[in-house]
Amino acid sequence: MESGKAQLSVINAWKEQKITKVTNKTEKKLLEISAWEKKQTTKIESQLANTQRKMDSKKKEKAEKLRSKKAAVHAKAQEKKAWVQTDALKRSSMQKTKLLRFKPRDRFPTSHLAAASDIICINLCCRLSPITITYTCIVLRVFSYLLVLVMEQIIVQLSSY
Repeated sequence: MESGKAQLSVINAWKEQKITKVTNKTEKKLLEISAWEKKQTTKIESQLANTQRKMDSKKKEKAEKLRSKKAAVHAKAQEKKAWVQTDALKRSSMQKTKLLRFKPRDRFPTSHLAAASDIICINLCCRLSPITITYTCIVLRVFSYLLVLVMEQIIVQLSSY
């Protein structure tokens, strides 16, 4: 019986050795997998941080480009505003010069009234026939001429007071 007990203890020891060996191999593989996972995770995090840095750099560059574009647009707008103001001053000066030419003679410029009658005629073009438009333009021109004559008479009468 003792030999049976000895055999049984040898078999049990052999089983435990095999189980321990399998357990150790499993633990070793699990440790290798954990190490591999940690290495891969670190590598990916490094790539992610590098990508983030690049994106931040590109974002800053893009923001700077957009800021410079905005400044250029602002400068261009200021230039255009200055040009418009200069042009308005020039036109105002020209109008004052024209008014000074007419003032000594006590006459009003007929060209402005004729131009106004032409604008009215152009606006009517969509609704009237060509013959009606022609007659209307003639009537408006005559009317504007008569209006100038009447205004000149009023000025002469007012200046005599």
